[in-house]
Amino acid sequence: LLTYSLVNTLTSKAIKKGTFDISRISKRADRDRFEIVDSPVDYSYTDFLRFELEQNYDINEAMEKNPEKPFSPIAGRLDIFPGKYVGLDADALWSVYDNRFLSYNIGGTLWDERGDRLYVEYRNTQESDEIDFNPSQSIFGDLRLKVTDRLRLSGLYEYNFQDNTRVRTGFGLSYKADCWAFEGLIVDKVNVGDRNDVNWEFNIKLNGLGEFGI
Repeated sequence: LLTYSLVNTLTSKAIKKGTFDISRISKRADRDRFEIVDSPVDYSYTDFLRFELEQNYDINEAMEKNPEKPFSPIAGRLDIFPGKYVGLDADALWSVYDNRFLSYNIGGTLWDERGDRLYVEYRNTQESDEIDFNPSQSIFGDLRLKVTDRLRLSGLYEYNFQDNTRVRTGFGLSYKADCWAFEGLIVDKVNVGDRNDVNWEFNIKLNGLGEFGI
């Protein structure tokens, strides 16, 4: 199996707050003349865009008498951070044989300095023998709230537009004390035949003693 990949990153450069890129005139106390003194400047660097491409080539399949599809779909991913508290991401699979997208996902994230976070993603997967995913067209949301410094709440929801059905709903809670911490999650998932499957898990951590969970 041969794999090629391409990764490009764009980085921005900005002057940090409190620093100045200026020159000033100063008079030496021990000399009767003036000289130019440069102020120190400090910069911050941020990766605001990242682009990736990757594809595989199956050598064994290509050497067969009647090779079908030795090239895998082209996988691409794009991450953009246009603002301080905003992030956008997208990934897709492109078929070099059918000249079409086999799947693509587009998402966006909002967050703040307190620790709150909202993520929303649109997912689209087509039927194809080149990938092992089931066809779907859904929207997914994940919300996390910092209630206090110790308590955090989370919730998730996914809806399938193709079948007009709810895929899953979840609720989570985490609490962190001085010497112990608790994390719990309940997810209600709708399976084939509209059968509900409720999964739950929890984890308790005791500082210095270890952790256990189900």
